[in-house]
Amino acid sequence: MDRNSTDDILDRGIDYYLSELNLSRGWMAALAVLLFQGINLLDPDFYKSARLWVGFAVLVPGCFLFLAYCRAYKKKRIACSRRSDWIYLCFWAIISLGMMPYFVEDVRAGGMPSNCFLLCCALMIVPVFPAPQTAALFGVYLAENLIISIGMHAQPVYHLQILVVCGIGCLFSCRTHQFYIGVIDDLKERSCRDFMTKIYNRRGCRDQVYRMVEMCLRHGRPFAFFMVDIDGFKQFNDRFGHRRGDEALIAAAECLGECLARKSDILCRYGGEEFLAVASVPSDQEARWIAERMRASVEAKMIEGACPDVSPYLTISVGVSVCMPEGTGKQDICVDDMIVKADEALYAAKGDGRNCVRLLRVSGRGRSLRILDSRCAVAAARAAAGTAGSTAGGADSKAASRGVAAGGADNKAAGRTPADAAMGEGRTSY
Repeated sequence: MDRNSTDDILDRGIDYYLSELNLSRGWMAALAVLLFQGINLLDPDFYKSARLWVGFAVLVPGCFLFLAYCRAYKKKRIACSRRSDWIYLCFWAIISLGMMPYFVEDVRAGGMPSNCFLLCCALMIVPVFPAPQTAALFGVYLAENLIISIGMHAQPVYHLQILVVCGIGCLFSCRTHQFYIGVIDDLKERSCRDFMTKIYNRRGCRDQVYRMVEMCLRHGRPFAFFMVDIDGFKQFNDRFGHRRGDEALIAAAECLGECLARKSDILCRYGGEEFLAVASVPSDQEARWIAERMRASVEAKMIEGACPDVSPYLTISVGVSVCMPEGTGKQDICVDDMIVKADEALYAAKGDGRNCVRLLRVSGRGRSLRILDSRCAVAAARAAAGTAGSTAGGADSKAASRGVAAGGADNKAAGRTPADAAMGEGRTSY
């Protein structure tokens, strides 16, 4: 399998890939059934049995209909969906039904259930179904064989042979195919995770972000994109080495993850020292509070930084874009545009001295943008209140963040972290 095929599997999902795999395998199985039926026409004894003609009348049209469906799918006239799985399951049900006259001939011959064994091998190898569907398919297959054998008063050993063949076939199919599905699912999960920080990478984040945004727009809920960048990370790597840089990235990812309380919130490593978080928020004030909590929690780790003009500790800058939908339903808001606006807010934070939060609000139907706060005044005031010697109201966000770092020892002595001091007390939890 080439790289493009692997990327396509990961992009579209394992369910889509398994549907395509089943259709391609079923196409070959249908051709094989038609080939066997063509060979049967060369046998003079075939014309003497009315039962076999009934099987022929069921199998041949069913296979041609399935081949027509596969051709339409290959021509992209039919989309691959859950309906394809049900059509594939019905195809095998038709094959099993059409084989019933051949099972009757096995009982009349009094020998081994050769046709039963042949179809069982096909069911073991060709279709890739989840365990419940596999068990149901083999259950129906076993029931029809037992009904025929008991109704025709076959020998007890014949019943035992059918039970063994169907039981082994079901176990083999479930174990083999579930292992196969599990390996693919595990590879997909690993490909969607960042190896170092264990959070989502851009690939893993993409589909979840689109689903979350679609849900929020449908229900008219505000949501926010947080673009986070570690300040002076290149200088940090140059000064302390890449191993310390990796540890800093892991610590930052842990801090950001702790600030996102809901299971539906998404966090990914966007690239290098940049992170992207997406969360459903009740208001833009809540989004601003979450962003400030991210900033304060990273600084509260007290990791020695490489930008003493900003803070003695490692810090981050956060750009936030908040969408306030108008009502519910479909709206003209693009995920890529939200990321671009969050990135613009991040650049504004970098330009204002780093270690701060900047927020843009997307209102209306995605066309109206305005700067909601230029200095994150609420967070700055909270940070200044917890700093000894800070001036009230007049300090900018950079001075406030330095005050939080300087007051870290006092906060620890009082049983509080610098993040608690920066966020203050009595704030709404998220």
